[in-house]
Amino acid sequence: MRLYLAGASAEVEVCEWYRDRLLAEGVEIVHNWMAGVRANPERRDNEIPRRDRKRIAATCANYVTEADVFWLLSPRESTIGAWVELGIAFGSARSTIVVSGPWRSVFGDLADLQFTEHAHAFEHIVGMMTEERNHG
Repeated sequence: MRLYLAGASAEVEVCEWYRDRLLAEGVEIVHNWMAGVRANPERRDNEIPRRDRKRIAATCANYVTEADVFWLLSPRESTIGAWVELGIAFGSARSTIVVSGPWRSVFGDLADLQFTEHAHAFEHIVGMMTEERNHG
């Protein structure tokens, strides 16, 4: 199972925590965007040169479309990127889309699976992977 884990860069700790748990369970994370956030923790997106922003956005968009599962850790704070990635996932018609966390948008209601708690989404995703392995 190839998974794209989306969330807000301002909440990178939560994203990393679930990324590490998913990796420990054998889930393949298709793109570790969190490493880029950690490499420049104080830098705002508008401080990144435009050509680099375009490359970063295109890379993320490509990985979203390649994933079997797209999981959005619904951000508690205002953010744009994670919601754009959700739209890309809907447009790709390839991924199983999972949204977890507090309700934030009607667009989250379009997800294949919706959970109020990240932990419940995690358990479901690990169960999906186990089922896939057993019936591959």
